[in-house]
Amino acid sequence: MTFLAEKRRHSPKMRLRFVDAFAALEDLRGPEPSPTGALRLLLVACLESGRRVGIKPPIELQMSRNSMGDYVWFGRQKVPGGRPRTLPLRDGVHFVLRAEHESSVYGAVEMTRIGPDLKPLPPPPGQPAPPELPELVPPGPGYRFVGVDPEPEPEPESLPGHGPTLLRGAVFHPDGRGMERVRVNTEVTVVGSDTPRKVIYPLTDETGQWLLPLSGRFSAPFADTMLRLRFDLPDGTLIDVDQVRVVTGRQTSHTQTALRGQVFDERGLGLRNVTITSSSDPGLESRSQGDGSWSLCFPLDRHTSAESNTTITASAADGRTQTRDVEIKPRQIVVVE
Repeated sequence: MTFLAEKRRHSPKMRLRFVDAFAALEDLRGPEPSPTGALRLLLVACLESGRRVGIKPPIELQMSRNSMGDYVWFGRQKVPGGRPRTLPLRDGVHFVLRAEHESSVYGAVEMTRIGPDLKPLPPPPGQPAPPELPELVPPGPGYRFVGVDPEPEPEPESLPGHGPTLLRGAVFHPDGRGMERVRVNTEVTVVGSDTPRKVIYPLTDETGQWLLPLSGRFSAPFADTMLRLRFDLPDGTLIDVDQVRVVTGRQTSHTQTALRGQVFDERGLGLRNVTITSSSDPGLESRSQGDGSWSLCFPLDRHTSAESNTTITASAADGRTQTRDVEIKPRQIVVVE
């Protein structure tokens, strides 16, 4: 008796290759080193008349890895607690696809694809389609760099180190919540070159954290000591911050100027929903949390160069107020006693 077996081959609708951007820069694991750990792919928004409309909750795609390490998609979505199911997407709609790492080791990457098969956007009429290049995944706040000095905050007079030159920070809303989807970039010049090189952190996560690897341990020496940072906020606002200090071969932090404190009632219990305002920045306000703690983070380009004074007013829901004169220290977090 003869048995006939039919073998079916299904071509993926989408294939993506991801590269560890910093490892590639340093040539640590070959020309196209894959990120360590797993990435997950999410549909987070669609574009309607050029306007971003969020998909809530995001739709996680059911991805597989082929023998080359590429991520491939066969048209299914993950279902929490259930089996993957077919994901019907509208033809011609532009979708925003986000690649996220399972931890903070890497930053997120977003790309725009067209439905229903999430193919790359077509080129303009009359132009050839560009080659599909790997997606560069930037190091995140938890990335393990080789040769990082254990001292994260070098003093101004610190001598250059021998590790990578790193600059890290975070972007916050006025009430201290991390600001998501902020792009941070700067330009650096390496020794022996007159052409600045752009360094970009694509997207902050929900904590607002960002990390810029300005040069690596094995790449060309870093020449700058003061940089201009550009923050591209989700609403399209561009903010430049000048005179950001870095120390070659070490990691340095940039701090958003802020105040923090806590409000209590007569019994010493924290008061929630108390409005906090500052006389120096009308319209800027925050509210206290359940334990009475509060944060007031100033805009990125405010109070960045010189100390100044302000009056903080705490206004409770019952009309009671309390004021406190405070000195604002640029690029520091001042605790209001």
